[in-house]
Amino acid sequence: MDSEHKDILTPESALHDILNRLADGVILLTSDDQIVNVNRAAERIIGKAEADVCGKTLDGIMDLQSPSSPESKCSSLTETGPDSGVEIRLALPRNEARHVRLSLALMKSARGCSAGKVVTLRDITRIKKLQE
Repeated sequence: MDSEHKDILTPESALHDILNRLADGVILLTSDDQIVNVNRAAERIIGKAEADVCGKTLDGIMDLQSPSSPESKCSSLTETGPDSGVEIRLALPRNEARHVRLSLALMKSARGCSAGKVVTLRDITRIKKLQE
């Protein structure tokens, strides 16, 4: 194979590369809310490796409760549907906390059937600290 063709990426590897270059976290869920993929930014934001979270739900990997709302923020996010968003305070080791905005988008197959969900995570900790 000549050097001109060595750098050609498959669509799947190109998408993986793009997702890992994003500053925002991206978590892919099945239609029944099981985690199937996590990009590097999401690993950093939630403080857990992809291998440790795949097959679990968001509620199973993060404490997403808010003082103003005792129910799980993630459950409310996935139940309310697309274009919804919630802000959560994520507890991390060593008494650290991170403020995160979660947003949801539904994925559809070519036939229009539900194919899963995409949750984006934006670390807004600095913004919250400036507001205080």
